[in-house]
Amino acid sequence: MSGDLPFLPDVQTEVSSGLGIPNLAGVPVRILKVPVTSLSACRPGITRAVEFLFRGF
Repeated sequence: MSGDLPFLPDVQTEVSSGLGIPNLAGVPVRILKVPVTSLSACRPGITRAVEFLFRGF
């Protein structure tokens, strides 16, 4: 139990900081950079979508 408990948070932290955040941030940023006018018009919707993605993962 003592070995498993620290191992799980370490793996989660490594995956979240190493893989999850760059992939999640990199892909939507590239997609959102294309429709600049849509981004300005649908700003609340995009904020909700980003918030939902980060809460989901």
